[in-house]
Amino acid sequence: MNDRNQSYSHQNPQNTRKLGPFFKPDGSLILFFEDDGAGIPGEMKEEIFQPAFQKTRSTGLFLAREILEITEIAIRETGVPTRGARFELLVPKGTFRYRAPQTDDKPT
Repeated sequence: MNDRNQSYSHQNPQNTRKLGPFFKPDGSLILFFEDDGAGIPGEMKEEIFQPAFQKTRSTGLFLAREILEITEIAIRETGVPTRGARFELLVPKGTFRYRAPQTDDKPT
């Protein structure tokens, strides 16, 4: 997804990046991507998803949000300014499948 590419292009390559799932008690899923870079100022957290913000860049996050909304997935930025960016994709219950890894599963 494009927010990953934006993180790579706007942050120091030595920043730590994390990607992972978080299962909520209500059965929904949060997929997150975060880094420990400069973060996004609070007043820009919604602005980064607007088409006007993207005019000097790619359509990136605006287009990502539009496509995700078609599938009922929401995206938001929840990082702490100066401590890193964190993008969360909120996936509703019943719209995804997950198979827990078995102890005998081998990477392919």
